[in-house]
Amino acid sequence: LNQRIQIQKIEVTQDDIGQEKETYTTIYSCKAYASTNIKATEQFVVGTDLDSPDVIFTVRYAKILDTLTTNNHRIIFNNQVYDIKGIDPMNYDKKTIKIMAKKKNFDNV
Repeated sequence: LNQRIQIQKIEVTQDDIGQEKETYTTIYSCKAYASTNIKATEQFVVGTDLDSPDVIFTVRYAKILDTLTTNNHRIIFNNQVYDIKGIDPMNYDKKTIKIMAKKKNFDNV
């Protein structure tokens, strides 16, 4: 576990005129082991190799991670945003958790 990550949770609030505003709050910061997904390195888009956007983060279990979801949380790693695509509790042994994530592409936002 040699990389620092932050796990953030989305909070939706409304302003004075009722428009929804999304803000992210860091709920947990920890050390993780980051490994690339082999399938991602083999993908091609119109003849161009992707920048290996898929990463699997392995972190030590913490009780706060029991509430981790793919819809309401994201990861910050190396100043990049990663959307959580899957969570593996590793046989529910409460020792480690694997989090599958994909680098957020802000070009499509």
